[in-house]
Amino acid sequence: QHYAIVLLPLYLNSLGQPYNQGSLISYWLISYPVFIAYHMIFLQPLAIYTGVNVSTVLCPVTADPFYGPNYILHGAWHQGVVIFLMLCLYTLVFPIIETIKSHIMPHATGKFSNVVFAGGPSKVDSEQLAKKEH
Repeated sequence: QHYAIVLLPLYLNSLGQPYNQGSLISYWLISYPVFIAYHMIFLQPLAIYTGVNVSTVLCPVTADPFYGPNYILHGAWHQGVVIFLMLCLYTLVFPIIETIKSHIMPHATGKFSNVVFAGGPSKVDSEQLAKKEH
C-alpha cells in the first residue's frame, strides 16, 4: 500500500492528460481534506464499531512519536505537512522524468506515447514511426 502511494502518481503522470500535474496548492487542497475525511468519517466509525484500531484512530501505538492525548491532532498536522512535501517532491521529479523520456524516445507521439512497455515498441509502433519520418 505504501509503495502504491509513491508509485501511482508516477504512473498516472506517465499517461499524460488528464493526469498531468497542475497547481501544487490545488492538489494539496484536494488531497489533504480527502485524507482527513477518510480517516474521520470512514475509518474512525469503523474502528469504533469493530473495536479494531484501524490506522491507529482509536488509540496511539506506544512507539508513536506523537503519543499522548492529542495524538490525532498531531497526526493530522503531520500528514498535512507530509502530503505537501510529497507534492513538492513530485513537482521536482516529474520534469526530470519528462526530460529523460524525451531523450530516450524523442520521436514518440500519439495517445500512448508516454507509456513505456517492457518489450519496447511493437512492430506496429515501429512501422507507424517509420511512416511519420518519411
